[in-house]
Parts: sequence; structure tokens; C-alpha cells
Amino acid sequence: MNDYAEEIKIAHAIAFYENDALVGEMTVALVAEGQRILQIFRFSEDDAEHVAALATLARFPNSAHVLDIGCGVGAVAEIMHALRPDLSFTLQNCSAAQLALCQDFPKIHGDMEAIDAPDGAFDGVMANYAMGHADLQPFLREAARVLRPGGVFFAYDLTTLNVRGFAEALGYVPYVPEDVVRAARAAGFAETESVELPQACISSFWRAGCAAMPERAGVALKAMPIAYRFVREGPQMAAGGQQA
Repeated sequence: MNDYAEEIKIAHAIAFYENDALVGEMTVALVAEGQRILQIFRFSEDDAEHVAALATLARFPNSAHVLDIGCGVGAVAEIMHALRPDLSFTLQNCSAAQLALCQDFPKIHGDMEAIDAPDGAFDGVMANYAMGHADLQPFLREAARVLRPGGVFFAYDLTTLNVRGFAEALGYVPYVPEDVVRAARAAGFAETESVELPQACISSFWRAGCAAMPERAGVALKAMPIAYRFVREGPQMAAGGQQA
């Protein structure tokens, strides 16, 4: 399995998340334009329809407490909660500026590879367009640590044959699916599932980005949206979020 050390180094050098004031400024501008879900591929331009598709793929247990890692402005959690009121959410983000724009859910500010939460604190973990900002193996180990046995990990992400080129252009590592699954099994996930999603289309958010920075944004057109669903080793979660 590729350790992605060079790609991670390149991506971290390009990404601007260490400048939280800039992150906040850019996010406020995007939200003002009606862009609250900052994802390259979407199932629908309607936020509720898109999140409904994500919820169907995630299949979180009934009454699950879900940690949304790299939550952005919390729009996916907010809409998923409206669609499934049985779910509760805690939001995690390295950006204090983005967390300040989130709805009134519990919040964790900090590194997604060192989450400030006890072992087994959550029934579900969700990571949408977040995994590529982290070192894959430590990230999945940490996701497994905060999940209860039988808990569900769900990620909506992307992949491409040109991993290094994508990292160089966009500061994000689109991990190879086979490597994600191997790392998940090593981290303690007993059930692993990955599904490529050709029905998802380039979002209006990203089409606008292509116009603004065509020299970089075009690499996304060669990427493929993908979803991962893993189950933490241990008893399965039954209806109501109880262990079977």
C-alpha cells in the first residue's frame, strides 16, 4: 500500500487551513452566495435531495449519535438531522471560523487525527471531503477509536488515477480505494464497502471554481466520486442504536 507521504506533504503545503482568518473570509463569501455544501460532486443541486442521497448511502443506525469530521459549516449534519430527526450530531473542524458559522450542535475544534473525544463516544462517524486533508492510516485509526463497537463510518469523497497531480493542484489527497479499504481493515473495521458513484455530477460550486482557477480546477473533471461505509469491529448496532 502506498504510504502517500509525498502527496500528503505536497497537499499540506498548498492547503491554506493554517490561515483560519482566510478560511473564514472565503467561507463567509461562499455562504453569502448560497454555497453551504462545499463538495465537488453532488447528486442534486438541491441541498436536501443531495443530503438525502448521502443518508441513504450512510445507513446510520437508528438514534445514532454521529460525529461529522471536517464538517464545514455544518450544513450536511443540519439537513440530515432534519431528514432523520432520530440522529444527533457533534461537529468537528480544525477551523474555528467555520465552526462559528455552524448551527447549534455540540462542537469539537481540533485535529481530525487527534479528536478530543473519549474512546467509543459515537455510534457513527461521517467524513465528507475530509479524508484527503489527513494522513490516511492515523485518520482511520482515530475514527475507529471514537466509534463504539458495531458503529458505522461513512465517507463521501473522490478518487482519481492521478493522485499526485490532484494533490499538487488542489491540496487534497484523493486516496486509491483499495488502499482506503486496506487501511480501514488495519484500523479495526470488520465490514468494508466502497461504491463508485458515476451518477453524481460536478456541482455549481465547483463549476464556479473552474471559471476562477481553470489551471487547477480541471483536474477534478478526471476524478470519480466514491462513498465508503465501514463497520467497527464488535457487536452490530441494532435499531435504536443498541448493540445486538
